[in-house]
Amino acid sequence: MSHSIGLIGCGGISSVWVDAVAQNAGCKILYTYDVDKGAAVKKAEEIGAEAVGELNELLAFSDIDMVVIGTPTFTHADLAV
Repeated sequence: MSHSIGLIGCGGISSVWVDAVAQNAGCKILYTYDVDKGAAVKKAEEIGAEAVGELNELLAFSDIDMVVIGTPTFTHADLAV
């Protein structure tokens, strides 16, 4: 089974998520988003994904099955609800 993923948050912890996704056959991060667009672009270039400039843009893609929230814990509720 394969899963396409959007990565929200491209700071320090994002490398842990990228590694976790890479260990799951068929899973691939297609899009990255970060409030710091430069961080999203850098992470996208590292992993062969596409950086987006707005969270809603990432969430609107019909080709992702799930998102990974890789931001500071206190921001999770605002992003997920």
